[in-house]
Amino acid sequence: MPEALAGLLPKPVLPELRVECGERSVAGIRGGYRWTLDGDPKQLDEVWPPPAPSGSLLVSPGEEVVFTVTLPAGSPAATATDKGVSARLEVWRDSAASSERLIGPLHSTTCELRETSASSVRVSWRMPEHLAYWLYGNSFLAKLTVKWGDAEFSPWVSFYWNLVAVKEGVPEAVLEVARRYFDATWKRDEQALSELSVRWKEDRPEGVPPLSPLRAYLPGDRESIFWQSPSQEYRLASRPSFSVDNVYSSSYGPHATCRVEYEVEVKDVESGNRERHIVREEIRLETVDGGGWKVARASRTPVSATRALPAVASRAGELCTVVQVGPFEDVRPPYHGQKWSDDGEWFAFAGSAGGMNGIWAVNRGGSRLVSLVGLEGAYLEILDWVPGRHILRFLTYGHHSRGPHADKTGYWVGEVELETREVRDLAFIRYPIVHFPRSVHVTGDRSHLVFRHGTDLWRIDLDLGEAVKLAQDVPYGDGLLPFWYSPSGWFGVSSQISPGGEPGFKVYDLRTGETTDVILPDLGTEGLWLWFEEWTPKEEAMVLVCRTDETNEGDDWSCPAGAISVRLYDSAGSLLEEIRPPQDDPENRIGPTAWNADGSALAMAVGYLSEPSLTYPLGILETRLQARAMYVWTRSDGTLRKVADVSGQIESLSWSEDGNAIEAWFRVSDDHEVKFQNGVRLSLDGVRTEIQRIIPYRASEVIVGSLGDLVLVKRVSSGGGSTLVVRSASGNGRETVVNDTGPLHLDEPVVSSGALGVAGEVPEPYGEGVHWVYLVVRGERSSH
Repeated sequence: MPEALAGLLPKPVLPELRVECGERSVAGIRGGYRWTLDGDPKQLDEVWPPPAPSGSLLVSPGEEVVFTVTLPAGSPAATATDKGVSARLEVWRDSAASSERLIGPLHSTTCELRETSASSVRVSWRMPEHLAYWLYGNSFLAKLTVKWGDAEFSPWVSFYWNLVAVKEGVPEAVLEVARRYFDATWKRDEQALSELSVRWKEDRPEGVPPLSPLRAYLPGDRESIFWQSPSQEYRLASRPSFSVDNVYSSSYGPHATCRVEYEVEVKDVESGNRERHIVREEIRLETVDGGGWKVARASRTPVSATRALPAVASRAGELCTVVQVGPFEDVRPPYHGQKWSDDGEWFAFAGSAGGMNGIWAVNRGGSRLVSLVGLEGAYLEILDWVPGRHILRFLTYGHHSRGPHADKTGYWVGEVELETREVRDLAFIRYPIVHFPRSVHVTGDRSHLVFRHGTDLWRIDLDLGEAVKLAQDVPYGDGLLPFWYSPSGWFGVSSQISPGGEPGFKVYDLRTGETTDVILPDLGTEGLWLWFEEWTPKEEAMVLVCRTDETNEGDDWSCPAGAISVRLYDSAGSLLEEIRPPQDDPENRIGPTAWNADGSALAMAVGYLSEPSLTYPLGILETRLQARAMYVWTRSDGTLRKVADVSGQIESLSWSEDGNAIEAWFRVSDDHEVKFQNGVRLSLDGVRTEIQRIIPYRASEVIVGSLGDLVLVKRVSSGGGSTLVVRSASGNGRETVVNDTGPLHLDEPVVSSGALGVAGEVPEPYGEGVHWVYLVVRGERSSH
């Protein structure tokens, strides 16, 4: 169990809205307000588009909708008379596009005041006929604004909610089919399921393992649709709760979504042990050829199994100590924040448990698990530790219902101290709609955060909390265009095309905000193009110059088959070097390249381009470079020297740790019976050594890292997932299994100070499984 589960960040004491129509109801989301909080008048201005509400309320023409605004105790508006309270409803198109703000709402009216008191205000409205103009469902964004008095600074609050206008009787018809389908799955009534389903699959697709009825995608094989299993018995332990979430029309016809929640008792046949699970089921329906509703597909997921709070346990193995933490509903991958503290004593990660998103930290000895930050709704990722301290900095994004920026949508940067759990607000950037943040990056000195929101580029000083928009025209391309940071993190590059169509790129100085456009019109006129390859160890932008007819292209990507030259530009965009292959053969092209550690030498394979051929698994015609020789360009004298002849298609290239040799690994055939990959090690004086290894991406066992004299091996399971094993490098046969409870889909390990942290997900044929975090600690070390 965690030492103390971090409570959710504080929620503002403000009015809440509940919208009801018959037995159906939905909560509203605040859009803005003027209210007194802690004795001080506060105002949150509305933005457009407004935050997106969750859930929808289905209403038929003529039905009465009742709005209940609950007031916090001691509200300044609670003493207002009936005549001082007004409520206005607006109905907008569900797109909430910026143009809609100029056109105005589709419907606007004053609501009927039903009652006011010190604790609540209730108003009502009847939906007009004209809003239900489609036969089945029409989605709108509704806004309710309640105001107390007419003075300039009178209190007010606005709420948004989703309205679905439906013809009378549609929700009832959807519910009837969903209930009959639900009953048939428990009664194992194949005839009823066949009549109620659009498709009724007789057999499980080949290669798909049997599913537990507790977690299934439906329709499917009978082992998952029916509540039956050779190893478990199931009993419906509660009355199911049904609700229609949405009804809408598309080009394919009317659709509806119904949700069911209930409890299931699961008995293990062998042991007799019983467990209770809360199960959520989503049933999607459609009409076929103008007929009645039928089930198109459904999904079933247990939620209570992952509501248990995580615990930490450690066990001493023969070679190392293994710490297990979990279970979690989700653990963010390493690039979203799995970090060791500078002293190697704490491993922090972002994960969901107990119904909230949070930051967690476990000490390397496994004696302490600390829950640091609790959120709901917004996404969260760890940035890094404050250098030399047990303080974590984090980034959240989305609509915030709690914390210092509640009721705002945007990006929040904060920090939390491990021992005191004190959360400090650093910066907030507000946007009406928040995208997944792109190119999130912390500078090498950990002093600044840089990220993209669409085409906007932001820099945040993590010490002072100052946010600066550096640019608002970064090429975005639906998030597909990357942004490359230099090793120090203080320079960036983005690809771009000039207004005239010439190739080029832009260099960003992230310290000053200055940008430099590097436009190369001569390349376009000569049938050439450029691709940014990487930043060099010396902070130079390395680009490949290629022919436009020598590229490989997929649906939404392209890459060069080979380059006619390599160009190096400094951070100001000035050309420093252009490296060309030997010019004795006009067919020579540059293939894979690799810098040595200090950036003083560049290795490159040189050869000719093969004829295009259909490749697996991309399924495209691909041109590849057939290497003839290996060359090294030396920075000190600017010369290109041949190291040795090489023949074959090179998959990867790297330098040895001592920098005295180059290792090249050749592509392997698409034949999955091939288990080994061949390569060559070339010393700089031309000595050639043939090398071989098990193919990393096909082998049943793959080395994924090391801890001193210990080797970490990922053992792939035939049933899905992997097992992480720690072995002695001496090959004495001793080993410790890390995830001894079963295979996991493992993330990349994060290694620091003789310890390793890794997260994994329990394999599930459909849906997500529970997540676990493991620490592998080599030797003994005191923990704090």
